[in-house]
Amino acid sequence: MLVELMRNSANMPLDYYKEVTSSYCKRIDAMDMRAVEDYMNLFERNDYMWDILYKEIL
Repeated sequence: MLVELMRNSANMPLDYYKEVTSSYCKRIDAMDMRAVEDYMNLFERNDYMWDILYKEIL
């Protein structure tokens, strides 16, 4: 779900996007980041997603 959020960030209302990203920030310790990274690497725009992950989630 996190990767899909990052992929579709431009299509979401800003307040909803911020609410969801803040929720992920609170749960980052419980997430399998290796699985998220592996899934992100499957997409062409993964550089954009890496920026979002490091700037807004971590």
